[in-house]
Amino acid sequence: MATPHDALFKAVFSAPEEAVGLIRSLLPTDLAAAIDWSTLALVPGSFVDEALAQRHTDLLFVVHLRGVPVLLYVLLEHKARAERFVALSLAGYLVRIWHGWRVEHPNEVFLPQIIPIVVHHGRRPWREPTQLRELIAGGSFAAADAAGRFGADLRFVLCDLTGVADRDLRRLPLEPLGRVALAFLARLRGAASSAVLATVRGWLDEVARVLAAPDGAQRVLVLWSYLLMVTDVPVDELAAVVAELGAEARELMTSTGYRLRAEGRQEGRQEGRQEGRGDVLLVQLRARFGEVAEATERRVRAATDQELERWAIAILRAATLDEVLLGP
Repeated sequence: MATPHDALFKAVFSAPEEAVGLIRSLLPTDLAAAIDWSTLALVPGSFVDEALAQRHTDLLFVVHLRGVPVLLYVLLEHKARAERFVALSLAGYLVRIWHGWRVEHPNEVFLPQIIPIVVHHGRRPWREPTQLRELIAGGSFAAADAAGRFGADLRFVLCDLTGVADRDLRRLPLEPLGRVALAFLARLRGAASSAVLATVRGWLDEVARVLAAPDGAQRVLVLWSYLLMVTDVPVDELAAVVAELGAEARELMTSTGYRLRAEGRQEGRQEGRQEGRGDVLLVQLRARFGEVAEATERRVRAATDQELERWAIAILRAATLDEVLLGP
């Protein structure tokens, strides 16, 4: 199931004119200079496992580097907490891309180079490995060099939006829509109402530039939809903040809010609140019992409201993790 983060990211950055600024700003300067950015084109499809769709969404582009096609694979990693094994997941996705390339180009004797890029917008800065070698036992030690030469050395470019300053986002060579989208991804999830309103107010100048474009109303609609789906701020309060942009921006906010409610916004917000309750419970479990297993984290994130409530009470008296999840 697609999340609001997926929808915003793909709606904005699947357009090459929006993606080019983001990708170019992340690559090493010499590499970016060697690419013919006028050839950048989206490759349709997704290569993310269905089971991991709640954690990742992706975009694949092809571009020419000195006349040779190169693939740029952009993965949005939208777990609240950075995932240790993203490089391993990436390895699987890249293999799928290469297999697809072989089907489409049966006469080619070489595979294209793929440059993987991970965009992270969690609640904490990225502290996990950015290359596959770091996930392999002994992979980063000199003593393992003799054996390590036979292992994979996949690495990815990281764009960590966690804690990024507004001034740095504004310096990115993106269109206004792209800058605002990144700001919303970085700021809004799980934010208090006051912080949400401050973020919206602080980016109104860029939203005004989005609105001024020929299709500005549709672009702003994408931003407002995301804003309303991931926050609990009343529509009227948000509309009052954006009113200084004019009647059109205010009307887009109010009509979008009412439409989302009519289409089941309450269900979407309930899922968001449930995700937040799961995050809180995981923090409590780690504080009480230490690091939890991946299977336990998956179980908590898939839990019902009733289970989360029962475990939140059980943690107050349980002596072990099993007693919380299984009962005494």
